[in-house]
Amino acid sequence: MAAISSGGSREQYDRKADDALRESMRWLKENLTRVLETTYQAKKFTVPQLISKYQIKIQDLPLKDQFFQYSSAILKSHFEKVYPLYPAFSNIDLTSENVDSAVESAIRALVGFSMTKTAISVLEGLKMVEPQNGDVVFTIGKSPYATNVLDKMDNISEGKVINRNELLVGSADVEKEIKSGMETELFLVVLMGLVRQGEIVIHLPFGKADPSQIGDAFPWHLDDLRKFISISKPKAIPQQVVDALFEGFDVSKELYRETSNLEIAFHQLQGTLETDINSSLRLLEALREGWRFWNELILNDESSQKLRKQISEYKEFLSSLQTIKNPGMLRNISIGLGDLKQKLKTRELLYQFDHFVSLLSELNPFIQYLTEAEISCKPGSQWLADIRDLKSRQLSEIQKANFEMTNDTFLKLRAGLQNAKENYIDEYIQSHRDIRLDKNGDELKKDLTSDKRWAQMRALAHIGFFSPNELTKVEEKINGLVACPNLQAVDLTSRPICPHCGYTPRTDAQKSSANAGISECVDAFNSLYMQWKLALVANLQNENAQQNISLLTEKDKTAIQDLIASQELPDPVTERFVNAVRDALQGLERVDIEASDLLLALSKPGLPCTLEDFHTRFNNFTGKRVEDKDPKKIRIHLDW
Repeated sequence: MAAISSGGSREQYDRKADDALRESMRWLKENLTRVLETTYQAKKFTVPQLISKYQIKIQDLPLKDQFFQYSSAILKSHFEKVYPLYPAFSNIDLTSENVDSAVESAIRALVGFSMTKTAISVLEGLKMVEPQNGDVVFTIGKSPYATNVLDKMDNISEGKVINRNELLVGSADVEKEIKSGMETELFLVVLMGLVRQGEIVIHLPFGKADPSQIGDAFPWHLDDLRKFISISKPKAIPQQVVDALFEGFDVSKELYRETSNLEIAFHQLQGTLETDINSSLRLLEALREGWRFWNELILNDESSQKLRKQISEYKEFLSSLQTIKNPGMLRNISIGLGDLKQKLKTRELLYQFDHFVSLLSELNPFIQYLTEAEISCKPGSQWLADIRDLKSRQLSEIQKANFEMTNDTFLKLRAGLQNAKENYIDEYIQSHRDIRLDKNGDELKKDLTSDKRWAQMRALAHIGFFSPNELTKVEEKINGLVACPNLQAVDLTSRPICPHCGYTPRTDAQKSSANAGISECVDAFNSLYMQWKLALVANLQNENAQQNISLLTEKDKTAIQDLIASQELPDPVTERFVNAVRDALQGLERVDIEASDLLLALSKPGLPCTLEDFHTRFNNFTGKRVEDKDPKKIRIHLDW
């Protein structure tokens, strides 16, 4: 009705037809397994019987695809009988509707584009790919469809062709390959595989598809290839050059001489080219920075430029070989055999230098360590003299080796560096033991710094009668003694400096050992404490001080009298006690004299001198400093 109607009526009829179709399809999908009955060779099958018999999976398939599954399962045995050599495809259901896109995916993979799942399924069905070390590798040696074409090619002479009608039969719309019965589109995949491998050229109405065109810019599409006229042999491979090329890049004859292994050989060649290019780049970078050993250049500018030019030219040669992206393109190699052999000599040189640089890089960690050790080492040490001698001898060894580092030379160099490192560690640890407090010394320092007498003496320093500098000097000396009892040789494996305390022999020089120093500090502190205490007691017993004490409060008077009687400072020495002592000593005047000034006054007029001259010099020096002062209230203090 829609066909004979117009306007709104036609649209209404079309809509009703579409609704009816959708409803019919829905009903069929829901009831197909119940209502469909198939007859084949006079036998009837229900859908459940077909599913059970042929293990068909139809879940979630569109209705059309379900019918395809049923029919292909039933007709499979007949198809295999009629077309026993037809390829079998897994993981893909090829139909007249999707075969073109599947074939295009396979051809794109053959000419250099990415390998899709569809392409793999098609090529696996044609036996033109196989897994190799986790990758998919092209091959034609195991494909009966490719070998069938190659057999035909072997029977024609140079310059002859095999016409289309010798490969395909049938009318234009149903052409099939003669032997297997596969469709033209699938057969074109086989032919393109042979082009890729350099075995044939496909002649087209307006050109040809040959091995030199294989790549991302391949000019022909499936519609162009469908119109092929004939196939022929490509130009001959320069076999001597190709053999020398593969052999020169360490590809075995078993691979490149066998057609079935040629793809594997080609992949191995490309992998070696990539390795050599990386080695060339690494070597050029090392030459740009300058090859150094013990921070000394081991190649002059002229030699370096010459070698850099040679390696650069070799890298360009390798890059040109990388443009040969498939075995078929080997026919396009233009380099002569002599030039190739000359380039391969550079490869030997590259490996020699790369090996040399690699071994030097293994020694670099030692040299970096020892260079840092030189900077931190104490000037004048025997180790510094030894390391300079070692450096001179090793630089001479490197020059003598002339970039051909034997294993014996390398081991000798490494042993010398290792020995120097071990000697440094031994010397450093011994020096560290002298400059740092050990466990016992650290305990002694902790005991000394926590002594309650520090608090007493710091309090007494506020009286104004004692010199705080005396106490400060002892304290500074104690603080300058660093404890580091845990250093082990293993701690110096990576860096030549103690990771715990950062001791640097060059800058942290010390005349006496730290442990002896802490003992001296203990003695100095004890002596100073005793001096201050006895001096305080003696001055508090002075007649003037006694008069002042009698004027103090009873509590303060008692505290001072207890000090004089026991000759022991109170614990703690409170601020009130300090004020009381200061009041008691009021009127006493302290005169500070620099010991160096006194020594100068006594010796400057000249030594030796008479006793009388000595007394005169002393009296003149002190007289100027106590002039107009009461001798009974003066207390002289020497500041050392």
